[in-house]
Amino acid sequence: MEQDCLSPATEKEPKKKEIKLALEERWAKEAEQGEEESVATTQQVEESVVELRRKAEERDEYLDHLRRLKAEFENYRKRVERDKAEWSTLALEGFMTQLLDVVDNLNRARIVAGETNTTVDAYKEGVEMVFGRLLEILRQRGLEQIPTVGEQFNPHLHEAILQEERDDVAPNTILEEITPGYCLKGRVLRAPRVKVAVARPACEEKTIQEQNPGNNPSTP
Repeated sequence: MEQDCLSPATEKEPKKKEIKLALEERWAKEAEQGEEESVATTQQVEESVVELRRKAEERDEYLDHLRRLKAEFENYRKRVERDKAEWSTLALEGFMTQLLDVVDNLNRARIVAGETNTTVDAYKEGVEMVFGRLLEILRQRGLEQIPTVGEQFNPHLHEAILQEERDDVAPNTILEEITPGYCLKGRVLRAPRVKVAVARPACEEKTIQEQNPGNNPSTP
């Protein structure tokens, strides 16, 4: 009879307590998980900060290294330019020293030319010696004269300013050197000006043969 007298509210009280306990357990677990996640996030942030600091230090080291390399290269470039200028000056001094011998010989030739007892042949011989010495000095420095007469015309080496119709030599053969040309260590310094042979027109050759039948091999 006593059980029958229990009210529904009294029966629901244990269930409420169970639900409350279950909720509290769940909230406790969620709180623990939240704390763990918060701790993990804090650790990740700290690790990220440490990594960023390390990378910043590496960046500063690289920048400092690049600055030192730039300064060293700039010093090297200046040193090379200074050495190059010194080498050019030394080379020019050596060349000028050799030319002074030619200048001295030319001065002697002038003195000899002023003497009344100097013959033309003696003066000519002295000038040829001075000229030969000058060419020798220039050859030692890499200067070479470009061959012309008898050679085939080469537009990369020669400059044709005159032409002459010839049938006794091959076309484009150089007949005469107007102005000598030179190359310095394989590079054209000044192209020689030359006269070049060109083929005689066919109609003109026929006219010449008709005027001189004795020179025509086909004439009996």
